[in-house]
Order: sequence, then C-alpha cells, then structure tokens
Amino acid sequence: MVAAGGQHLISYFQAIVIGLLQGVTELFPISSLGHAVILPKLLGWHLGQDKPYFLAFLVATHLATATVLFVFFFPEWARILKGLGRSLRDRQISDDDPDARLAWLLIVGTIPAGLIGLLFEHKLRSLFASPTAAAAFLTANGVILFAAEYLRRRAPGAEARARELERSPGAETSSEAEKRLATLGFREAVGVGTAQAAALFPGISRAGVTIGGGLFVGLTHEDAARIARASLEDTARFLVPEVQASWTLFLDGDPDPRLRGLAEETALPILPQRGATLGERLKAAFRELRARGASRVLAIGSDAPTLDPRRIHEAIESLEICDVALGPTEDGGYYLIGTSGEHEQIFDGIPWGSDATAAVTLERARGLKLEVRLLQPWYDLDDTASLRRAYEAAPRGGSLRGVLEGVGERLASDS
Repeated sequence: MVAAGGQHLISYFQAIVIGLLQGVTELFPISSLGHAVILPKLLGWHLGQDKPYFLAFLVATHLATATVLFVFFFPEWARILKGLGRSLRDRQISDDDPDARLAWLLIVGTIPAGLIGLLFEHKLRSLFASPTAAAAFLTANGVILFAAEYLRRRAPGAEARARELERSPGAETSSEAEKRLATLGFREAVGVGTAQAAALFPGISRAGVTIGGGLFVGLTHEDAARIARASLEDTARFLVPEVQASWTLFLDGDPDPRLRGLAEETALPILPQRGATLGERLKAAFRELRARGASRVLAIGSDAPTLDPRRIHEAIESLEICDVALGPTEDGGYYLIGTSGEHEQIFDGIPWGSDATAAVTLERARGLKLEVRLLQPWYDLDDTASLRRAYEAAPRGGSLRGVLEGVGERLASDS
C-alpha cells in the first residue's frame, strides 16, 4: 500500500504475512482481527494502525476470506438464497421451508452488529491502534470459549452424546445442522446476532461469541439431530420389517456412509426427495412410486418410530376400498398418509407444521369427494412428554433408546 507521496505504508511482505495470519485464524474461534492488530507490534512494524488505510486493509483481508468461504460453501448458500427468493415470491416463510427460514434468520442476526458498528464506529476505530486492548479482548475471548465448553460438558447427556459421535463421526451432516438452526426463533437469532457484535472489538471472535450466545439462548449441540437420526434408524430396523410391503427410503440430500450402511442392512432402496416444500416432496414421492407400478402408496414419517405396525396394516387394507388413509398425530399433524389412485392434489395448500395439518388435509380430501379412512391417533417426537413415551416403548438395544438415555436426566428434571 502506497501513500500519495510515494511512501510505502504497508510493504508487500507485511501484507502477505498479515493476509496469511488472517486466512488461518479466520477458520478458528480465536479472532483473526485481534491477531492482525497485535502482530505488527510484536514484530516492531510501524504501520500507522490508527490511520484509515490500515482499517481499509483489514477490511480487504476479511473480504478475501469471506469470498473464499462463500465459494467453498456455495451449494449451501445457493439453497439458502433460493429459499429467500421463494419467501419473497410467496410473501411468507413456509413452515416446511427451512432454507427460507434460515435465510431470514441470517438477515435478522446480522442487523444488531451492523447497527452497533454504525453507532460506535469512531470509538471502535481507536481500538485498532491498541495492541494492549486487543490482547485484553483475546483473553476475554478465551474466557468465553472456556465458559461455553464448560457449559457444554455440564449439559445433561453430554458424555452419551460424545460417545455416540465417536461411534458415528459422519452422523452430523451439514444438511441436518442447517435444519436444526432453522428451528430457532427470530428472538434467538437477534440474541446470537447481538453476541456477534462483540466481535467488533479486536480480540473477540465472531465464532467464539456465537458459540456462547447460542448456548445462552438454549441451543443444544447434537440432541435434535441425533434423536432424528436414531428415530429413522429404529423405524428402518424395527418397524418396516413388521409390514410386508415394498418400502423406499426418501432422503433430503445425499446419504452419508452411515445411512448407506443402514439402507444396505435393511435392504431399503434410497431415492432423493424432490421439491422445496413438504407438500411438493410428498407429491413427487407418490408419483414416483406410482410410476414404478404401485397401485397403493403410503408414507410414514421417521418421527414415530414406536408406531404400532397394526396401524400400517390397517391403512394398507383400507386403501383397497378407500381413496385415502390418514393417521393423525395428537398434535394435529399426521404420522401416516396413503392414497389409492392419483390423488396427490390433497397435498396442495396444507399448513405444514401446524396443529391444523391433519384437519386441513382431511377437509381437502373430502372436498375432492374422496373416501377417507381415519385411523386412531398416535404421537410423534416433538416434546418432552413424547420423548419420555418413546423411551419407554423403544426396543432395547435400538438407537433411539440409547440416544434418549443420554438426555434422560433432562427428561426426568422436566417431570
């Protein structure tokens, strides 16, 4: 970087060193900004860190790493941006569109840091010339990371979660993690975003304070993904074999090695889910199976692994004389739906994820003059009470029972 008079403000060598430091430390929760402020002082470089050009240089290095990370995670960003586009087109955030919800959570979570940066721009700028302040904030960042790890280890079931992750390192996929993030509320997103604003201080890491902020607003690290995975495994291993039918496993995203192993173990063919919303995915799956010769198609979710297989037998038999079989859950959704014939239009306009899902589906089917067999209600895994019930009913030696033992202390404390 050269001044108007020809003086080199930052040499090429110094720029390369600081750029390399930025690139390495950006990937860890240790504040790349804090290290970039301290390094020149440690090496005896006089770079005029209180001048506007130094701040512009640091912004440029951050922009470079942001660009690289954007390219690296482009498939994920493409999904999120498409979700944002769908929400703008439909003027709503669909309950079954996690990509759209995650896009708006990111937007909302970015606002606090932006506002704080604008309000305190001049006061914050002076900190970039103070390696002493950066060192103090690096120390504070270490305390935040230590506290976050301490809270994680003390969380009920932490040891069981660690053992499970050691046995299955591929269980936590990026797709599952994004879906878990999408279950956050906007209040929690503001909380995490406000915590991120602390990263405006050189020495405080965005990743570090986000970890701490996430814990303080009630996030768990692995529970939701592990329960969902264990529920799917128990459904495939214990429920599906009880019903002699041609089963197919529809997955959102590519299967990881553990899921491929499950499919081979249970002789389940895998097909991808197609469509942005749950309704579109159900329609696509039903049409796919009918195109393969199925006259009756029935779908069950993986969040009711303790379902009595007699309910599935009842649904299959009822489709010999009825158009639709519907098994409602106690919370207003449904654990099973099947059709005999081309009736996928019943999936249009359904408020997925609400307590009216089953009722609206039933009303729509009857509005289309379809004969419906309504099964007895069952429960799915969506609250503490249902997890307790599932623990009592889950087969010993199954994945779900083992996972729920890890959160047993928490379930008991909520009794």
